[in-house]
Amino acid sequence: DLLEDWFGIPYPYDKADELTIPMTVGFGAMENPGLVTYAQDLILVDATHPSWSSRHLWVSVASHELAHQWFGDFVTTAWWDDIWLNEGFANWMETKITARFEPAWHEELSELGMRDSALGADSVVTARQVRQPITKVDDILNAFDGITYNKGASVLNMFESYVGPAVFQKAIREYLKAHAYGNATSEELVAAISAASGKDLKAAFASFLDQPGEPEITATLDCTAAPKLALSQHRYVPPGSPEPPATKPWIVPVCVAYDRGGKRAEQCAMLDGPEGAIALEAKTCPRWVMPNVNGRGYYRVALTAAQVTALRDEAWGQLMWSERMVVSGTASTEASHGKLPLQLALSFVPKMLAGGDRFTVGRAVGFPLGLELYVSDDQRGKYEAWVRMAFGPGAAKVGMLAKDSDDLDAESTRGELINAAAWHGRDPELVKQAVELAGKWRDLPGAIRQTVLTIAVDASPDVFAQTLAEVKKETDQRKRDEMIGALGAVRDPKRYEQALGLLLDKDIDFRATMWMLFGGSIDATRNTAQAFYRAHEKELLARMPQDETTSGVAELSYVFTSSCDPARRDDIADFVKAHFGSMPGGERTVKQAIEGMDQCIASRRLLEPEIRAWLGGYKPPKAKDSKKK
Repeated sequence: DLLEDWFGIPYPYDKADELTIPMTVGFGAMENPGLVTYAQDLILVDATHPSWSSRHLWVSVASHELAHQWFGDFVTTAWWDDIWLNEGFANWMETKITARFEPAWHEELSELGMRDSALGADSVVTARQVRQPITKVDDILNAFDGITYNKGASVLNMFESYVGPAVFQKAIREYLKAHAYGNATSEELVAAISAASGKDLKAAFASFLDQPGEPEITATLDCTAAPKLALSQHRYVPPGSPEPPATKPWIVPVCVAYDRGGKRAEQCAMLDGPEGAIALEAKTCPRWVMPNVNGRGYYRVALTAAQVTALRDEAWGQLMWSERMVVSGTASTEASHGKLPLQLALSFVPKMLAGGDRFTVGRAVGFPLGLELYVSDDQRGKYEAWVRMAFGPGAAKVGMLAKDSDDLDAESTRGELINAAAWHGRDPELVKQAVELAGKWRDLPGAIRQTVLTIAVDASPDVFAQTLAEVKKETDQRKRDEMIGALGAVRDPKRYEQALGLLLDKDIDFRATMWMLFGGSIDATRNTAQAFYRAHEKELLARMPQDETTSGVAELSYVFTSSCDPARRDDIADFVKAHFGSMPGGERTVKQAIEGMDQCIASRRLLEPEIRAWLGGYKPPKAKDSKKK
């Protein structure tokens, strides 16, 4: 009903069946006209312990797949190079429909996570362009990635904001009616948006669709005369990547919020060259400027320490939560690349925690937990103590088990905080609770079951042994997958190697266990996974699914390039080129995997001194005496 209302076009087929498939490979769901198929865990909800997250997942995926019935099926892309018209549009639509289905979920905030994911995929020199020429089958396999799905959706979000939602909706409706039960191209979609808005957007869209990469915009306040914001842009590439090929300037709708006499004001302009400016309607020099209103612009902003501090200390109360997340995320990224102080980025942790929802709490834990990769063994105790200090109180407050008052945010943030404090911080009380609960883990609420089991399997050799012994007997696929996930995450290399033996066990479906190779979360277990693959490569490849869908076996290269070790860099690069480069879709996959490893090595070089200084000055609080009241 919501989709029919938005499109203004009745559902175009005679039936709308939703069917589960017990096991899928390379896709989660497929938008066959009139018969959408789903992986089992997307559509079957645990009747005994229904969770908000499973309901939310079902609604969002169904919104995506059913949107395809209009955009992809009713009107079909003319060729694979425009597959973003299907997938980018469906990603864009799923947030709209989910937000309308249940406004309390505030699904519109998920658009920022989608944008950030796209920016991450786009930040390698080897990134695809959205409309990538398709000349061989490999190009099709590579096309189902974060560029097609998330960049496509984010570019739509940006231009929707620029022309206005009502105008954009009108354009989509006209486009669908004009090409009903036929094929269409990007040019025809952009022409419809241009006609509805009265603005020629062909060149602007092309700058984002027909070249790879993303712009980084520098916004410098100039108050020598009337206040204005000087803008400049260049292609963003993190340290560790090679110099990118030359690109044309993006034609970017830039909307800024700024201080005008103590109140918030907004202005927009089209940046269509390397440099530009926005005249600000302010009588005095603004105290702060936020260069991406609502985070809808598909670009990064290069903020100085002074700009970040002003947005944190002066503008915070006047920023939307989406903008606060942009500021926090920018500080984290810039700190990772040595452009801002680490402590400045970490100062946003309590501010994000204060948001209290699944978006802000996820941001709060994400950056500091990502730093664990760069923490040396002699600093690990202090790092874990800091994590316990930062997230332990929140984890203790929400508790391990569900409450009757829970909603989607409470359920989601419980998982985030327990994982942070108990897994990364090794909080002894929470770990003890997890081991105790593991005795009846099957009876736990589904939303926390995997987290509890993973902590317990890692902490207790007895729980590990019992889980390994029982995994083949488990008849419930969801619970079996949770057991496999927990076994594959264990941090003891010997137990991890023992768990990897499931990959060779002919009595268990390899499609369920193959992901265990990616489970190594510390250097020791990453090395174990790599050694296991090298020792059993022939057997593992023989068991791999042979049907290529939206991903390829070459993704195994990430098992090796996840190591962020400069001493092993060349050996790993040579190995993945030789073993995965000639596989279907392997050439681009391997190049991107190696470039990602190089970026990680560069970040490690920049971050290690900062982390050492941070933890060197951190004094963990003394443990409380439990005997004292």
